[in-house]
Amino acid sequence: MVDIAAYAADPMAFFEALVIPSAHGPRPFGECMADFQADWFASIAPSLLAVAHGEKPECGRYWTERTKGSSKDTDAACALLWLLAFSRVKLDMQVGAADRDQAGELRKAAADVLRLNDWLGQRIEVQAWSLLCRATGSECSTVAAEISGSHGARPDAVVINELSHITKEEFSQNLLDNASKKPHGLVIIATNAGFAGTWQES
Repeated sequence: MVDIAAYAADPMAFFEALVIPSAHGPRPFGECMADFQADWFASIAPSLLAVAHGEKPECGRYWTERTKGSSKDTDAACALLWLLAFSRVKLDMQVGAADRDQAGELRKAAADVLRLNDWLGQRIEVQAWSLLCRATGSECSTVAAEISGSHGARPDAVVINELSHITKEEFSQNLLDNASKKPHGLVIIATNAGFAGTWQES
């Protein structure tokens, strides 16, 4: 049973109830969530609530480092979907990645979740390069390092996807500079381990 009021009040309830495309077919996330995923969601949930209420989160910066196939895109997409669906204030969000294909991965992950959860799909639209909730007015746009346009935005939430694959340090710094304009905002960096000695490591 869908309990929208409970999901709005508790992001963990939302994450656990979502039907996701697991390795064994569509299943409620709570039935197949790994311990490291549950820990990550539990840690970020208070910050999601704060941002959704227009308040400064106690922790506004999150780093998640995982191997390929460990659900970085889907997990980050679920966090953004909660913000889009339940924020009490209008939010502008950005997802940045190395190129168009990588930038689109998180949007594709979100589209898969929306397809399996009709009630959420009725609330959030998947557009060419964005996710939009008309009810809250909140929008999440995707930005690729190979395309100009990362300057000047004032996002409430930023996801830098696969930092280790982004070759342009300036692009990542632009996204972080954009995020710094909103002291009540949230930054998520999702990446694999990358290589020692690179600017991403520092």
